[in-house]
Amino acid sequence: MEIKLDFDIDDNVIKKILPAAIEKALEISAILVQDAARDLVPVDTGNLKSSIQHEAEKEEAVVYTNVEYGPYVEYGTNKMKSQAYMRPALYNNKKRIVEVFRKVLNDNL
Repeated sequence: MEIKLDFDIDDNVIKKILPAAIEKALEISAILVQDAARDLVPVDTGNLKSSIQHEAEKEEAVVYTNVEYGPYVEYGTNKMKSQAYMRPALYNNKKRIVEVFRKVLNDNL
């Protein structure tokens, strides 16, 4: 299971803005979402919580878990109610992510 932050940025804009700045903003944003997901995830053994990771490079950041039952916790099943942690982690941080991009890009223009 993963949540992907993907920004469709015009090639002309990419050439004008330092790619390192975009990557830095993505990294900071992914860490925000990762930390929020870790705070929100229900904990039994701690395995799912500790499995939440992130990767950020170029124009994409991904927050994910490789634990097989992660999606079942997020979306629920017909025998278990949803205990969403990834989607709220992203949605609750939308404004902060925009602010991160604004600050990092302004600092690098």
